[in-house]
Amino acid sequence: MKQNNFKKVENVNSQGGATAPSNEGLVKPWMPTYKWLGIFMACILVFLVIVFFLGNIILADYMVTPPMEITPWLDKDLPNTSILGI
Repeated sequence: MKQNNFKKVENVNSQGGATAPSNEGLVKPWMPTYKWLGIFMACILVFLVIVFFLGNIILADYMVTPPMEITPWLDKDLPNTSILGI
């Protein structure tokens, strides 16, 4: 048995009282399409990328570079000692 996914919208007369029920007040509920979901997710992604880069720009003065003793692979002055020699 298929269930009807329609909502009942009550008719209200000018005095504020409800009128007799009828079939004309049935409204299909809104469902997002895949296109709408894609646009919505793209907007969220763009917003997060903008917030990330703005945060990097605004907080650039507070970022600390780690000392080379802790991260020797970031030291550009060291000779290349990798196994592959690349």
